[in-house]
Amino acid sequence: MTTDAELVRQARDGDDDALETLLRRYQDPLYGYLLRMLKNRHDAEETAQATFVIAIRALSRYREQGHFKAWLFRIAHREALRVLRRSKRTREILEQGEDSAHGDEWIDPLPQPDEAAQAGESRRKLEKALGALPFAEREVVLLRMKEDLTFKEIAELTGSPLGTALGRMRNALKRLREMMETYE
Repeated sequence: MTTDAELVRQARDGDDDALETLLRRYQDPLYGYLLRMLKNRHDAEETAQATFVIAIRALSRYREQGHFKAWLFRIAHREALRVLRRSKRTREILEQGEDSAHGDEWIDPLPQPDEAAQAGESRRKLEKALGALPFAEREVVLLRMKEDLTFKEIAELTGSPLGTALGRMRNALKRLREMMETYE
């Protein structure tokens, strides 16, 4: 399998197939992340497209100091925050983290293999609990668990100290445990 770094170099040299491979590699994970953050399919689709357009335009300025995935998700993170700031739902999402008004839009369209093995009811309970987390905690959980970013990458992406990212994860896991117990 060709590495991201190799694909980036090839794409910079004008190889459209390399660029397409690179973007296709992150299309589904990026959309899933944005869907969970924005809780709206249309916003997630639009933000994913905007992220890819920005990434393509900025590819020549990409420095291989970190991982391409983390760089791409930093762009998506900024774009998602821009959408949230504009949105009338911002206050509800950032302060309460509740998903009661969003219905089926919270369902992940691309379940991971380990998730598919879980019972449907347990998955719905977990999705509901994730949706109820405060925005900052939900963001860290999704970036770590779904996108497999390191806490250092998460801290850089969110613009917070490493200790803050770790603390948000600890708090989120505690809240998730408590919520899952109440759903039983």
